[in-house]
Amino acid sequence: FLSFFQQGQMNFPNLWASGLILMLMVQLTLLFLILILVRFKRRSGYIHLGYFGFGNLGDDLLLICQLRRQKEVQEHTVICSDMSNLPLESKQTDLILRHDLAAILDRFCRYERMFLGPGGILQDKSSRWSLLYYLAFGFLARIMGCSWYWSGQGFSPLKFKSSAWLVLCASWLVSLIEVRDKSSSEYLINLGVNPNKIEITRDLVWDFDLPIRYASTKSLAVVLRSWRGAPLEDWIKELISIGIKRQYFLFEKDVSLEKKIRSLDPKATVFVYRGDWREFLKRFYGCSHILSMRFHGLILGLKSQRECFSLAYDEKCELEQISPKFILKSPHWGTLFPAIRDFVETISRKRP
Repeated sequence: FLSFFQQGQMNFPNLWASGLILMLMVQLTLLFLILILVRFKRRSGYIHLGYFGFGNLGDDLLLICQLRRQKEVQEHTVICSDMSNLPLESKQTDLILRHDLAAILDRFCRYERMFLGPGGILQDKSSRWSLLYYLAFGFLARIMGCSWYWSGQGFSPLKFKSSAWLVLCASWLVSLIEVRDKSSSEYLINLGVNPNKIEITRDLVWDFDLPIRYASTKSLAVVLRSWRGAPLEDWIKELISIGIKRQYFLFEKDVSLEKKIRSLDPKATVFVYRGDWREFLKRFYGCSHILSMRFHGLILGLKSQRECFSLAYDEKCELEQISPKFILKSPHWGTLFPAIRDFVETISRKRP
């Protein structure tokens, strides 16, 4: 080395490049060995990733139902956006924030299974980044040796071919895919997903045990949500003209919609879900009739034998338990009347 250096024959750029390549090879070898050790270590516990901690009643109830049916497992961790308002029944359930990558990777190394869902979260209608986020953590879980399960998923046609391709590729790494309806199963099979991995189980909220039996009075619960193409202002004005008692229920915080309701219909009561599902459902079940844009609003109504009318913004809201004449599909959205006339007359004989 010294003789070459003295003769000026040392090629320092090549020497530096060779050293860098050697260092990278050593690091990759160590990383490979670490991953091998991690993948084959003894594991226990489940980790849950979904639309949790965003203050949505439906997703909170889904998480409660999921943890109830897996109560034989002692260790549970939920990845959430906000820890403050997540209604958990067990203090032993661990919570970590979505942006805490180190804590998430730690659980992937130690836990046996990662559950994606429940809920219709693998979609690209609202955001493609959301789909990529959930799939990316699924791939990470598999790399770290954690089994991957899709729980209680609902699928509607994806907008982009790239999204469909990603879902198909991800399904190769999944141990079991639970879907909540036949249409979701058929869609995945047409996409190329292995049908032997797919199981149809009804939405978990159907099995949600209500703490008490709620009494109701002749009144209308109106469950609305912000949605492109929904003439919410016109609907609210029409409901005012009915002349029956009505209460509005927002299944998640929506400041704009809440202000709109209070300004147009100041005499009506507006309830916004803020994490206390017991109090919220007590108010909700105080109504005898449910007019709902929300999928889980319809399920909760049907569970307690309430009369339900669906403002179906998606196929999932076209429930077979609801008479077709009590379903208004989004392509036909316009005025509520005469579509809901028969439904309203079951509450009051007074015509608008």
